[in-house]
Amino acid sequence: MTRFYLASIFSLFAVLGGCASWTTSTHSAQAQDDTLYVVAPFSGNLSNFGAQIRVGVDAAIAEDKSLHRSSERVHAEYLDDGCDAAKAVEIAKHLVAMGARAVLGHVCSVASMPASDIYARAGIPMLSAASSNSAFTERGLSTVFRVAGRDDDQAPLAAATIATRFPGWRVAIVQEDDITGMGHGGRVRSALLNKGIVANPMIRIASPDQIHDVVKKLIESQSQVVFYGGHQASQFGQLLSAARAAGFHGQFVSNDGAANKLVWTTAGSAADGLLFTFDRDYSTAPVASKAVARIKAMGGEPGGFTLNAYASAQILLQTLRNNRSSSESGLSDYIHETAFETAIGTLRFNKKGDLAQSREGLFEWRDGNAIAD
Repeated sequence: MTRFYLASIFSLFAVLGGCASWTTSTHSAQAQDDTLYVVAPFSGNLSNFGAQIRVGVDAAIAEDKSLHRSSERVHAEYLDDGCDAAKAVEIAKHLVAMGARAVLGHVCSVASMPASDIYARAGIPMLSAASSNSAFTERGLSTVFRVAGRDDDQAPLAAATIATRFPGWRVAIVQEDDITGMGHGGRVRSALLNKGIVANPMIRIASPDQIHDVVKKLIESQSQVVFYGGHQASQFGQLLSAARAAGFHGQFVSNDGAANKLVWTTAGSAADGLLFTFDRDYSTAPVASKAVARIKAMGGEPGGFTLNAYASAQILLQTLRNNRSSSESGLSDYIHETAFETAIGTLRFNKKGDLAQSREGLFEWRDGNAIAD
C-alpha cells in the first residue's frame, strides 16, 4: 500500500470518489461544530467499507437536517486513511491540530489503534463504526467508542458454528499476519479449544504471494474446515479461488472482514457457501425501516457497515449539538452517560466504550449476496 506523506498541513491531496486523501476544512482553517470528521478507507482494496461508511453518514446527516433547524450547516468531511497505520496517525495529528471536537472513525483496527492514542491525548472522542479488535477498547481510554462487535464476541459464534455444523471435522486456521488477522485467528483458536477442538495447522499469510503454499498446506493436512482471520478481501478471494481450483473442497468460515463485496467479486462462485460473522442484519429490523428507506432513496444500500455508520453519525451529531460549550472530555462523558435512539435501536456504551449488548450474527455468501443465516 502506498505510504502517505504530509507535504503541508494546508495542502490538498488528490480526490478519489469525492473523498480527499488529505484535506483541510473547506470552510475554515479551524474545526467547526457543524463539521463531522469521518476517517475511513476510501481507496485500496478495502474501499468498499469506506463507501458503506459514507452512505450511512450522508443519510444520517440528511435526516438530521430534516429534524433540526440548527443543523442546516452540518456537513461531513471525509478523510482517506486507506486502512494504513502511518496514514491514520498523520490524519489524527492533523485533526488534533485543527481542533476537531469528535471523529467518526477509523475502520480497520490496524489504523484505529494508533490513531486512538493521539485522539486520547487530546481528549477527543473517537467513535468507530467497524473496528473489532478487542484491544481497541481494553486500554482504559475514556475517549474510545465503537458501534461494532468485538472479535472476542465474534469468535464464540464462529467456534460454535464450526462445532455444531461440522462435528469431528479437521479444522485449520489461516490468519493474516497483522493485528486484525492474529486477533481473530487467536480468539477463534481459543474458543475452539474451550470446546475440545484443536485447530491444526495454524497458518499465517502476509501477502498473496503465499497463497499457493497455504493451499498446499491445507490439502496436505487434509483440513476440512478453514477459519480465515483478517480483512484483506482481495487476498481472501484469491485464496478461495486458488483452493477450489486445486481441488480443495473444505468449508470456509471467516470474520467480519469477509463482508466486503470484494471477496465475492474476486472469488466469484468459489465464495459460495462461505460463512462469516458480522453485526446482525439491522436492515430488516422495524426500527431501521426509516433509515433504510432514506438510504435507498439516496441511491445507496443498507448492507455491511452502512447502518452502523448511520447510527454512529446520529450519536456524534446529537453529542455535538447538545454540548456546544462542553470540553472534549465533556463530550466523552456525555457519550458514556447517554442512551441514544438510533437507526439500529437504543444504544448504550459500557465503561470501556463497547456497546452494552453484543449484536453478532452469522451470514453466508450465496450468488453474490450476503444472506443472514
